[in-house]
Amino acid sequence: MPIFEYLLVNKKKETVSSTIEAADKLSAINNLRSRGQLIKIEEKGAKKELSFSFGKKKKGAKTEELVMFTRQLSAMVSAGVPILRSLNSMAKHAESANFRDTINAVIKDIEGGMSFADALSKHPETFNDIYVNMVAAGETGGILDDILKRLALQQENSSMKKKLKAP
Repeated sequence: MPIFEYLLVNKKKETVSSTIEAADKLSAINNLRSRGQLIKIEEKGAKKELSFSFGKKKKGAKTEELVMFTRQLSAMVSAGVPILRSLNSMAKHAESANFRDTINAVIKDIEGGMSFADALSKHPETFNDIYVNMVAAGETGGILDDILKRLALQQENSSMKKKLKAP
């Protein structure tokens, strides 16, 4: 079984960095959820894949990457980190260049005075209408961190359903 390195904030508000053995990344995430707020998780010793493509680039982000983005953003917002600082940090650590570019574009729009939800809505290939509308509701209600947690959970569940339906 693979070993995953993780970073989380436990219920005592302490940052914990350790490893866990699990069948896959999603199993590890589900196991760690009870221990606190997960910030980051990576397979230990996993080699970064090199990929080359010719022609049109694929836009958007992988579901797994979007789930982790949402979960990390939720943890940072819950901890009181300003949204722009959170996004800048996450842009630096984004796995794919396309997703990094999307986050940087969102940052520029927010710096230009746009709301977070409006900035996300300019990237429908990554953030669907449900995601954008829930973020807008979270901003309006002052519960963005809770909404982001719900979004991450919803994305994980929908990802699991797709995997179960696939032949």
